[in-house]
Amino acid sequence: MKFNPKSEYDFLKNEDFVLWVNHQKGQDTEYWHHWVQKNPDKAEYFHKAKAIVNSFQYSGDEKIDDLRLKTIREKLLEAYGNPRKNIAHLENKSTNSNWKKYKWLAAASVILFLVLGGLSWTYLKTDYSESANWVTVSTDRGERRNVMLPDGSSVILDSNSSLEYLTDFDRGRKVHLKGRAFFEVKKQNGETFEVSSDHFAVNVLGTSFDMNTDKDRGNGHVALVTGKVNVRMQNEEEVNLLPLDAAFINFESNQLRKGSFDEDQILGWRKNILKFKDESYKIVFERISNWYGVEFIYDKSLDLKGLYSATYSNQKLDDVLQGLSYASDLKFQIKSNLVYVTE
Repeated sequence: MKFNPKSEYDFLKNEDFVLWVNHQKGQDTEYWHHWVQKNPDKAEYFHKAKAIVNSFQYSGDEKIDDLRLKTIREKLLEAYGNPRKNIAHLENKSTNSNWKKYKWLAAASVILFLVLGGLSWTYLKTDYSESANWVTVSTDRGERRNVMLPDGSSVILDSNSSLEYLTDFDRGRKVHLKGRAFFEVKKQNGETFEVSSDHFAVNVLGTSFDMNTDKDRGNGHVALVTGKVNVRMQNEEEVNLLPLDAAFINFESNQLRKGSFDEDQILGWRKNILKFKDESYKIVFERISNWYGVEFIYDKSLDLKGLYSATYSNQKLDDVLQGLSYASDLKFQIKSNLVYVTE
């Protein structure tokens, strides 16, 4: 009978699929690669289900045994009938003295909660072809998206950015970023995760970091939160980072500098904190444009000299422009999604 899944639930019901994710045997891998290429409209369910099964694994190279995997799978299928009730049941079990026995059920409950609605992971319409199995995820100005990658790693993609990744990471965990994003990279059997851009690349095993590749937002950067990363320029210059280190890239000179970073300025966007620190007005306008989904209109002869510093938390566009006006003596008028700037 032809396999025609309507959701990730149908993949979890498919024992062959679950066992393949756990063991990744060559012949089965070829089958599932071919299947997802032929069924691009089902890729969303495929990746969700694969991420769920991958979440059960031990750290390191050890695989979970098939018997325990079968037990977890049965509990997951039960949970779909009444997710909140069953999740609570699994979490209660995880707190008793048999924690080791049930910790994989607890992990499953968390992943299931995310998939069923606790967090709205976003899967975008993608372009597939026989010759290049890449997925492209893009955001507009004023828009952010959460993306789950095939290996269970997650990405928060900032506005006016794009992320490209392979439909299956068996050929390598590689993504390409244009713009800005925050990565939570999952460790996977010592396999490297690579983020490339037009100017530099980042190699990690399992870590979390913020990365900007867009020169219109200022200098490029990689700011490390957890783990360890290697940042490499196209000219082969490189630097290793530890938590709270950052690599700053000057796009004009193509120079790399290591230093510390301001957490609100670099990481605050995930908490709706918009912080400017000694930034030119052109960069300020660009960041506001991306944040609020507007476009600034001004005459090129307008005097935009000087640097701007300010912090806004969950502020409306009007409030941000008012603060900017006080500091710069510029005047702003909003018409639809356009902001006109005059002196």
